[in-house]
Amino acid sequence: MTSLMKAKAYGGGLVVVNMEMLKNSERLVGATIFNRLFCLEHDGENAWGPNKLNVDKDGHLTILNDYKITSKDWFNFTNFLQLGITDHYIVAYTPGLTQSEAYKKLFLQSLNRFYFEGVPAKFGPIPALDEFYESIINIEEEKKINRNPLSPSEDNGLLFNWDINLNYGSPIQLNKDLPDEYKWSYMNNASNPNVTVWRQKKS
Repeated sequence: MTSLMKAKAYGGGLVVVNMEMLKNSERLVGATIFNRLFCLEHDGENAWGPNKLNVDKDGHLTILNDYKITSKDWFNFTNFLQLGITDHYIVAYTPGLTQSEAYKKLFLQSLNRFYFEGVPAKFGPIPALDEFYESIINIEEEKKINRNPLSPSEDNGLLFNWDINLNYGSPIQLNKDLPDEYKWSYMNNASNPNVTVWRQKKS
């Protein structure tokens, strides 16, 4: 088998499959199913995988078409193997890019489709790619946290202690030995001016 081969992608078109790059990729360590289906392990280690990759009459690999992997999915996958990130990450998180939030959201939705319908779904688990996707999810969850909540109901990240009318004592006494960052502070309660709401950042 030559190092560079062409494969028929699902939905049409041909893509390049660099067998040498796949075999030597550190980001495929632990990707047992992928490595065996692509015959990247020695025969003695490939107990249940194919002995060789199937090709069509033109000599093109059929595995991508057989598993419904599109050329775009394959590009995203090989791009990740080479760079450790995908174009979804580049568009959504590179500082200075002028794309709108709506445009970035479309790329993140595309990442979800790739992860749940593309190479990771068909040939996974792929530990390095799973870790990358999880890091994206964590970034997005972190962005949803309200860093300056004005009431307990807005504190979705549970970042503060809350009290009504400061039942634990006077603010002066409570804040006496606390660093500024962790002092109790009064929050304007627009919904009920008769109730004073206080918050304290959790340590």
